[in-house]
Amino acid sequence: LPQFLDAGESMSAKQPVGAARKRIGPFTVKAVLGEGGMGTVYRASRKGEDAAVKVIRPTLLDKPDIRERFEREAQLLQTVDNPHVARIIGFDATKKSAPWLATEYIDGPSLKEWSEKGRKLSEDEWSDIAEGVLSGLAAIHEKGIIHRDIKPANVMMSDDGPKIIDFGISKEEGQTALT
Repeated sequence: LPQFLDAGESMSAKQPVGAARKRIGPFTVKAVLGEGGMGTVYRASRKGEDAAVKVIRPTLLDKPDIRERFEREAQLLQTVDNPHVARIIGFDATKKSAPWLATEYIDGPSLKEWSEKGRKLSEDEWSDIAEGVLSGLAAIHEKGIIHRDIKPANVMMSDDGPKIIDFGISKEEGQTALT
């Protein structure tokens, strides 16, 4: 695979952390990475390991069975083992806090951000990217999970190749949307 990141290029935090959220489970929050319909994603660390931690939006907690569906999704995602899928580090869907899901932190831009910079790649390099994304999707589908929001913004570019992220609206085959 090509070297995806220029020297010094990384997925930096978009906002500093406010005083309201300093910890999520065992993680110490460093910064806000982004917000979406499902919740907020934070850059956080635990024992020297950085993570991207998604916390479900409080307004979604009124939905019936949201915690159970969230926990089932997290358990399924933990079974996916592929270098092109963000590794699940931990989760908590108990009632003691808002549900959260921690994945490995990928220090690189999204494919969307990366491609908008006007990178000129050969056919072989684009083929390597496509093969990585397809390998990740195949591993996800083997576990009966459908991502449902695969797009350049949900593919992070690392020195190890593309990695699929953001399973907030994935579902099990034959099931309704999980979260």
